[in-house]
Amino acid sequence: MNIEPSVEHIWIEIKGKNKNSTVLLGVFYQPDFDLSKKTVWIEKFESVLAAVHLKWDGIMIIAGDSNIDLCSSSNIGEKYQAVLHAFNLTQHVTAPTRKGKCLVDHIITNIPQNVIATDVLATPEISDHDMPYLIVNVRSNRFEPRFKYIRSERLFSPEAFLQDISELPFSTVYAVDDIDDKNDIFNELLRSCIDRHAPLVRCKLTRPPAPWLQDVDIQNLQKRRDALRFIAHQTQLESDWSIYRSVRNKIKSAIKTAKHNFYRKALSSKRLKNVWSVIHKILNPNPKRIRSDPAELNNFFVSTTQRIFGVDSGPGSDIVTYLESLPQDRSDNGFKLKPVTFNDVCQQLNIIRNDCSTGYDHLPIKYLKLTSQHILSPLTHIVNAHIADVESPHGK
Repeated sequence: MNIEPSVEHIWIEIKGKNKNSTVLLGVFYQPDFDLSKKTVWIEKFESVLAAVHLKWDGIMIIAGDSNIDLCSSSNIGEKYQAVLHAFNLTQHVTAPTRKGKCLVDHIITNIPQNVIATDVLATPEISDHDMPYLIVNVRSNRFEPRFKYIRSERLFSPEAFLQDISELPFSTVYAVDDIDDKNDIFNELLRSCIDRHAPLVRCKLTRPPAPWLQDVDIQNLQKRRDALRFIAHQTQLESDWSIYRSVRNKIKSAIKTAKHNFYRKALSSKRLKNVWSVIHKILNPNPKRIRSDPAELNNFFVSTTQRIFGVDSGPGSDIVTYLESLPQDRSDNGFKLKPVTFNDVCQQLNIIRNDCSTGYDHLPIKYLKLTSQHILSPLTHIVNAHIADVESPHGK
């Protein structure tokens, strides 16, 4: 690799049975003891790692003598560790590797979860440095199947859905006085209608997300590949099998290019929210189910003081008593919430993105937008009922 020739490094690709067991092994040496020269070396070493990461997305193991002691705290050691952290690399050797209790010989990987063991062997007959080693399990972790619920729109008809919505008895929302009852009636009417036209279906996910496969060219190639495979099985001619293999290999190349372009575009975004979204949803999806119980979430936050400091927050009745003792300000100078209009509700509804979470009520925002002309009146009524309840002397 002709990158930073002033830095002593060599890279070897060790072929495995498949891509998941192929390893890129890098060996480096930093001979200088001068602090300023070490700083320059770290900057060049960072450039080498950046170049390698652009060309390699598999298992990577880096070993060598950096002459940077990680047993003692120093600014140069912190800079070195920061560079490794920036590239999601982990230094595994923890025991001293040289006389004088210095840890200058390092082994670095990008798969810390696959490292089974690491240690240091004394080799006085070879060098004054001890030999660090580690054991790696190169078998890739299988994607654990998981389940999720999605709305099935296979038989969804917008016209039939809107017709059904128009016949819902939203008048019952106005007939009750309790605000919670208004919310429950409105949510239940909408949810039951949506369930009839776009029912929830339990789907099993057997592989991680791969949005780059949505490329039209790749999908067309996949259809052609399947057709050619069917023909080859029917004819059993070598020429047909050759055409099939050619298209199959072309698909592999197209998928690799599309995947590379997707990551490069996503991770180079200036919006950190988009970058972290890709990291959490695709690179490292969380297998844990999202907690959606609002009571549990509320209890977690209100008990923060007690959990951290061990102090009881006291009964909530004290706060309620204090709030009830405050005088009711009915002057024109007091802060008041103004009732909202249809246009206000419609504007706020349109601002919400279609891909936003449904929340605890499980009402997808795109269906609310689709039915806005039918639900604006009861929805505005509910919002204004909440405002009136807050402004009233006996409001909650």
